[in-house]
Amino acid sequence: LWHTLGMAMLAFFVCNMITLVASLATNTWMTDMEHLTHVGVIAEQLLFGVLALRADFRLGAQSWLASRGEAVTTAASIAALIGSRSTEDVQQLALQRLRAIRLDLISFDELTSPRPDP
Repeated sequence: LWHTLGMAMLAFFVCNMITLVASLATNTWMTDMEHLTHVGVIAEQLLFGVLALRADFRLGAQSWLASRGEAVTTAASIAALIGSRSTEDVQQLALQRLRAIRLDLISFDELTSPRPDP
């Protein structure tokens, strides 16, 4: 996904650079504000395209996104939208009442066994 995003951003960068050069060559340039916006978009596409292709950036971005997108927070937000409590209240209740085990802590035999193991 990150590689595709990076390549897409770089492809948009190339297309916008061609548009920029063509408009400068034919003297059909835009107003000052449009010029500034266009150059800003081109710079953003180059920056994010290059960053998305870097492994260290991907790792940092995924870690940050994972810290922001915990399953409990998402479920609490949905529950808060449906119910009458705030997201924080629902999250606290969920942490008190619900229990979960990470999948990497369960062995294959436990996972495939038909008998419950409290």
